[in-house]
Amino acid sequence: VTSSLSVLGACYCADMATIKLRQNSGESTTATMPYWDGCSFQTQRIFKHVYAIAQFGASITCLMVSNPSWPFAVLLPIQGASFLMTLVRK
Repeated sequence: VTSSLSVLGACYCADMATIKLRQNSGESTTATMPYWDGCSFQTQRIFKHVYAIAQFGASITCLMVSNPSWPFAVLLPIQGASFLMTLVRK
């Protein structure tokens, strides 16, 4: 139950932060991701699909474990991906 509340609370906080801080409603993490020249629309869709599956898997991992320290195992890949997306835009 605690894991479920933690995941739902994190989702709620992320939604509230997005509503408060987003400057352009057409902008999101993956929607404005720059791709290389000649990258097909299909390839972009695959990248976005894999990213969505990884996010869903991380949430499920947080829900399915009984040891409260295990969700930190998914912290590094998620934060690493966010950091790399920030670097790509800079």
